[in-house]
Amino acid sequence: MNHSPGLRWSYVTACVIAVVSIAGCVNSRERDVVAPLPPPSIGADAGGREARERVLQKEWIGRTRAELIGRFGPPALVMVVPGSRLPESAILVYRNNDSETGCIDAFVVLRASPETIWNYFCR
Repeated sequence: MNHSPGLRWSYVTACVIAVVSIAGCVNSRERDVVAPLPPPSIGADAGGREARERVLQKEWIGRTRAELIGRFGPPALVMVVPGSRLPESAILVYRNNDSETGCIDAFVVLRASPETIWNYFCR
């Protein structure tokens, strides 16, 4: 079956629009805040990446998303966790990583009310 070039480009355009629409998962609430503060630094003498992960887990697990954004500002990336995972969650990624450990901060936020930090990872 031979399709006209115009029909083929229409199909390609529709596919591109669909992919871009689906990929646009950024939560606009993070854009409404002031400039972020850099995360606290945990040097190599404190155990490096693992120590930073333990310290930030202890500090942030159980606190609210609003507190996190108030401290670090808007995240560089918000990823919604797909699938049937309960409870629903999102991952807030901060690229203003710690220069001593090289960590990129990733906070798992449960999307219940109030949105609460479930875990932290140094990536």
